[in-house]
Amino acid sequence: MFPAPIRIFIAWRFNRYSLYQMTQDLDQILDNYSIIVQCLNEDQLQQIVKVPKSTGINEKMQNWSILMILEHNIKVNELIQHTVTQLAHGKDIKASSLEDIRAQVMPSEQKNASQITEDFKASVLCFTKLIETELVDIDLKNTKTSQHMLFGDFNAHQWARMFVFHLKIHLKQARQVQRKLS
Repeated sequence: MFPAPIRIFIAWRFNRYSLYQMTQDLDQILDNYSIIVQCLNEDQLQQIVKVPKSTGINEKMQNWSILMILEHNIKVNELIQHTVTQLAHGKDIKASSLEDIRAQVMPSEQKNASQITEDFKASVLCFTKLIETELVDIDLKNTKTSQHMLFGDFNAHQWARMFVFHLKIHLKQARQVQRKLS
């Protein structure tokens, strides 16, 4: 877990980010991922590339293909969406260990590019719709909290922001992979 000053700053920063900003960012992020996918052929999408270690990217996540990044994001998107929904509706969530979470979100050996890209798009659009409909009238900043493995306790609003933040981290990684393939 990060030191307290960093956790406090992240929590504060995530709380300042509006749901409207999140939906706008998600539209842009989805467009950026789509451009990357469209620029590469099926073999390139499956090609594993080593990228430099960066903040937020575990060492086990440095050797990934674009499809692996997308599949990882699908799994994380589902976990975060579940967390946001549960917290927004006043439910408690038991924190999982770092190892358990990493095991849940690692990509498989799945190779169907069109299915993975469609599932990725659907996971982002589903979360956007959730924000715009079901969560729009809920005060997400005043919900129960659940522990993030690196940043500490997050309310539903902060978890929603984590959804966007996580996609941005891996978008940088996907761009690095794309550059190495070009």
